[in-house]
Amino acid sequence: TKIPKILSENQKSALTPSTPGFSQLNITQLMELAQYSDLFVFDYLTAHIDRLVVHREGVHSSGDESIYGQSPIHNLRRHQKEGGLWVVDNESGLFAGYSFVYSGKHKWQGFVEEILHSVCIFRRSTVAMVNSLAAMEDPGQFLLQTVYDAEPELVEKSEHAAWLNMLSRLKGRIEAVARWIADCQTRL
Repeated sequence: TKIPKILSENQKSALTPSTPGFSQLNITQLMELAQYSDLFVFDYLTAHIDRLVVHREGVHSSGDESIYGQSPIHNLRRHQKEGGLWVVDNESGLFAGYSFVYSGKHKWQGFVEEILHSVCIFRRSTVAMVNSLAAMEDPGQFLLQTVYDAEPELVEKSEHAAWLNMLSRLKGRIEAVARWIADCQTRL
């Protein structure tokens, strides 16, 4: 699938209800934007680089901002019958993503932030979940417990350097999303 037209045409500022053309969107288009907003938050929190970041970096490298939204996004599909987004991951989030984003060798952290800051519309449930995670003293431990409950054999792997890197930075990323959402709320 491709970036919705209203997002690709408004790259220089965050999408809000006052963005030109927003009021003309139908319910299907609004639901699609809500899915993209969730995807942007999800990819930011997981430091996923092999979907929107790679897409954005390609646009930046070409120097032609007009191509943003013209090519399909890697690792993102649309459900044929229901139209919802299928988020596909090939291990470029969480451990690998955090390692790349914080390696200092790549400019990808800027692209990750740019993508998050391209929307100022959020589902209430997403806002509630982000705020709940931000209020936790150690959301990394919550994540680990959730993983342990579902996949107990991963317990011994949680001391791996990639886990520790991700866990040490997760709360800061959650707080950054919560701050962005709060900033967006002041714009309404």
